[in-house]
Amino acid sequence: MKTVIDLIQKVKTLQASFTDVCRDLTEWEASQQQPIEVNIENFMRKGSCFPIQGHALSQVQEPLVQEAYLTLLLAVAEKDAGFQIEEHPVLYPCRVAAALPSQPDMELYFKKSLLLDTHSIYQYVDSIRIHQLEEVFLIDSLLLTSLYDKENKGKLEFIADLAALWSVSSEKLEELLLIAQASLQKESVFCHDFRELCASAFHKCMPYLKACTLLSVGFPTSFYCTTFGKTVELTPELEHTLSKQWASTKKKKEVLLEDVRFIRKETQEEAKIFAKLNKDRFNRLAGVFSFSDIEKLSIVNCQFAHFLRPLFTASGIKKIEITQSSFTDFRGRVFRIEESTDSLAISQSTFSKCLLDLRNAAYYNGGIPDGCIGVVKGLRAFKSTKCRFDSCYLIMAYTVGDDAERIHLFSQDDSYIMKTCISLFMNSKSDSESCKFQDEGSQSNNSANIFA
Repeated sequence: MKTVIDLIQKVKTLQASFTDVCRDLTEWEASQQQPIEVNIENFMRKGSCFPIQGHALSQVQEPLVQEAYLTLLLAVAEKDAGFQIEEHPVLYPCRVAAALPSQPDMELYFKKSLLLDTHSIYQYVDSIRIHQLEEVFLIDSLLLTSLYDKENKGKLEFIADLAALWSVSSEKLEELLLIAQASLQKESVFCHDFRELCASAFHKCMPYLKACTLLSVGFPTSFYCTTFGKTVELTPELEHTLSKQWASTKKKKEVLLEDVRFIRKETQEEAKIFAKLNKDRFNRLAGVFSFSDIEKLSIVNCQFAHFLRPLFTASGIKKIEITQSSFTDFRGRVFRIEESTDSLAISQSTFSKCLLDLRNAAYYNGGIPDGCIGVVKGLRAFKSTKCRFDSCYLIMAYTVGDDAERIHLFSQDDSYIMKTCISLFMNSKSDSESCKFQDEGSQSNNSANIFA
């Protein structure tokens, strides 16, 4: 049986507990009536530890544009914000500001964001539109919500209203959401065809996808691929995925491969099949990628190594430009131009160990194949500038005398004869079908002649 002293002590304990609950309820009620105090200085200090590098806003010099962008982004952050002080949504705008060349006055912008009226919102929206930053802003807003205020309905409605002011369609907003999701999930391969988002807008959004190892994207009039300078193994599975997507490059104005690093490790079965190819099958060997009916194909600062098949085949392209790129250990030519292409220009590029080992192939019955690196059958003009060709030649069981002299790095076909100097292509066909071949300072080390 409890004594009176025990009962008195229990009542005192219950009274103390009740007092604590009442105090907590009073504080909570007060918090509902007064906005949470946000210490911008503290958030800027924290944001400087995780700045969002390469943001499109860092390329804008006008202070008024920075004010419009950051103030409106702070307004999104504040919209129906919760009570998580450590991870308050205003941390995201502070991370954007922390990466800018000059430190903006975020405390001033924050005060302005709390006092925004309709007129100010329209001014800010117009300023962001003029500088073509609306897509970037919407991705920032979506990331802000996903990271620090997930499923906040008020925020999402505010973002949708801003998108409407910029006349951003729901389809484009879905594409921007796709970029935001890929940024958060850190996918290694981003492969997508955009229908609403243009290339110039996407390039401003690329910093969000720098964690990817491969980016392959199509737009209404162009196509772009990069590995951000990282080396990626082009497995049969990845090649199949890319080939399906790259089929959409047909009839684009421009296809750009930039900072791509691909290595291709063929299987033993592929190597056995390749070793048994006869001349006709070898000359029809499919490229890893196929391009047709494109106004311009550009390969810039790329590296490709260990390919049995040609990297690409091309037809009906107005202009092909290859610059500052390297091609190493190719066994089935680097490329093949099958039909009419206006011009090919290769500059400051290196071709190393691009060999045709055909000792096991039945070539002696069908003549020597010219063009160890490329057959440019339908080309009208070809220019090489300051390129290096190291150990590029054809290996055959019988290659002597005149046959050896007919082995070249680039040629049109077996019946054509081309000059190695700056000259017009001479053959039995009409002058209108002649091809102009030029070379400016290229070097051939332990290689075949540059032009047939």
